[in-house]
Amino acid sequence: MFSCYSMIMFNIAKTKPEVRKIAEKYRLPLVLLFGSQVSGRTHPQSDVDIAFLSEKRMSLIEIAKMQIVFSQK
Repeated sequence: MFSCYSMIMFNIAKTKPEVRKIAEKYRLPLVLLFGSQVSGRTHPQSDVDIAFLSEKRMSLIEIAKMQIVFSQK
């Protein structure tokens, strides 16, 4: 299953180890960062766009819970 969502701006280098832990917890073999954070065109209202590949089909509730975990990092 492939999904994506946005969250508030964050420090990518600092957050990478935390994202790796979340990816392992939710069995996400692939987590991608895209959008203005990648292109370098960020501004004060920029968010962080993340896409992920899951090893299993996830319900909307599971995705919402994971989004909360990501947004707290």
